[in-house]
Amino acid sequence: MVSITKNLKEFIEEYNEEIYIYGAGNSGYWFGYYMNLCDIHFVCYLDQKVDHPGCLFNEKPIFIGQDYLKRCSGKNIRILISSVHYANILTSIIEWSLEFNFSCLCYLPVGYEVVEMDHSNKILSYNINIALSYFRKKFYKGKVPTILSNDCTAGAIYQALGMPMASPTVNVGLTEKDFIKLCKNPKHYFGIEISKYEYGQLIGFCNGKPWKAELPCSKIDDITVYWAHSDEDGRFINRWNILRKKVNYDNLICCMSNNKMQFTKKGLDEFSNIKSRKLIIMYKDKYSNMVESENIIFANRNFALWNKDTAIENNFDLIGWVNGDK
Repeated sequence: MVSITKNLKEFIEEYNEEIYIYGAGNSGYWFGYYMNLCDIHFVCYLDQKVDHPGCLFNEKPIFIGQDYLKRCSGKNIRILISSVHYANILTSIIEWSLEFNFSCLCYLPVGYEVVEMDHSNKILSYNINIALSYFRKKFYKGKVPTILSNDCTAGAIYQALGMPMASPTVNVGLTEKDFIKLCKNPKHYFGIEISKYEYGQLIGFCNGKPWKAELPCSKIDDITVYWAHSDEDGRFINRWNILRKKVNYDNLICCMSNNKMQFTKKGLDEFSNIKSRKLIIMYKDKYSNMVESENIIFANRNFALWNKDTAIENNFDLIGWVNGDK
């Protein structure tokens, strides 16, 4: 018999059976890395094809799944499926459990994207960074920071760390000019209550092409906040008004990305001189060689903050950065 859970905390903490990681690729590596770091024992890796069965990967041996699971006849075990191909692997495990007579609890690394605030009609999908959030939050030091961003970056970071969405700027869009104003004087802008919204056009730049979208938006003094991924019933305004009062000014982090918006040299220079902790996520840009800052990530279009298939750790030490170690 095979049971399924999407809750990694439950999978690890509420059961005592031996754990196996199915999938010895990059995702499997990071699951094993964090399990070793957290002193969570797992027996070995399993995979579809193994050139040298028994060879070590991340300090553990790798075996062919079908061959190894024959040894588990009569046992109750746990299998953490790490691969993006989890559905096919789960089908095989169900077949083998019947053939080899073992019972198994399988963990599937799936979740909702940060933009999907209403889960009622959404479909779960593979997301390695949601899955790894269980481990990452164990290594965060201190109180939850307020992460300000000009796009979905803040929400993606909170989700990857397993933290509550503790920023008014989750799922909003701001132009470079307005975002810099907000970062320079957050107490002023967060001191203003929003009471209404209208519709406006947000213009951006992505993959070498300009884009524009008609979005609900609100004016806050001289800046405009665009409500991306939001319902049309005004709940985003209530959320902003609640969270603006809870901003942690002692641990404020500003993140500016040109994933969807265009940078200017003047804007980058201004942002680089802001006193708060900051991060610039810069995709291929004509200003890449003109900005000097240790707080820049030069990313490609598959940068893992938004990539559900690739662990953030391949590009960026998220834990070290948010803890202030980097």
